[in-house]
Amino acid sequence: MRGKIDTVSESVPTSENPCMSGLVNGAKINIVFKNGEYDLGVNEDGYVRTTLRTVEPVWEVVASGSNFKLKHINSGQWLFYGDNSLYELSPTEATEFNTKVKNSSERLYELQRVGASWCINMSKGSGLNYNIGEYTSGDQNNALYIINSSKYKLPNLSTESVYTIRFTSSSSYGYRINGSNVTVGNSYSKLSLVGTYNKLALFFNGSYLYLNDSNILVTSSTEKTYFRLIPKSIQSNRDFEFVIVGNETKALNAF
Repeated sequence: MRGKIDTVSESVPTSENPCMSGLVNGAKINIVFKNGEYDLGVNEDGYVRTTLRTVEPVWEVVASGSNFKLKHINSGQWLFYGDNSLYELSPTEATEFNTKVKNSSERLYELQRVGASWCINMSKGSGLNYNIGEYTSGDQNNALYIINSSKYKLPNLSTESVYTIRFTSSSSYGYRINGSNVTVGNSYSKLSLVGTYNKLALFFNGSYLYLNDSNILVTSSTEKTYFRLIPKSIQSNRDFEFVIVGNETKALNAF
């Protein structure tokens, strides 16, 4: 079940659609393919690939008129269409793009290289860590969302800020600490999120929350499980999953 974060001390933030209806110079964005909902990102080896979604912006828009370039925020390098007909990062060369509206009501776009007839595309279909190339305009693997990452209602990551986790698909919500076990229930125990959004730990009353060998969440004074906070819904700015770092096919779940 999906985990939604609400603050204990503040009102629940208003849900807002983070999908952009246009691009502006200097915007820091995520680009998400509709098919599979993977980010246009950069993997750990520095290759441009489809990656898991992230709450942190990946690209900065450098616009000139109706055209724009994309700079990778972490490396400072440019998105570039290489000689091997795949996209890569380059320290000096940048590809210019413009947008083609694919579905205005859904805020769906295609990114087309200036002077080309084809558009950015997930090569060989939809999947994680796939190459990024180009294909004929209108292909289902071209459709993408442009996400304004600043719209996400993110928690503060510190021991001073306390939160609850609510499972949006459950009639029972919140959680309670029962001995060392963590169970779902209609109570609001206070916990903190510590680390970064890509590697955070859950901290409660002097102990960390830890997935034991039986895959059960328990409290521990020495062990901790790291999670990545990733957006769950394209259309919501406050619906997230806690994906397990090192085993990104699994996420925090109530059962």
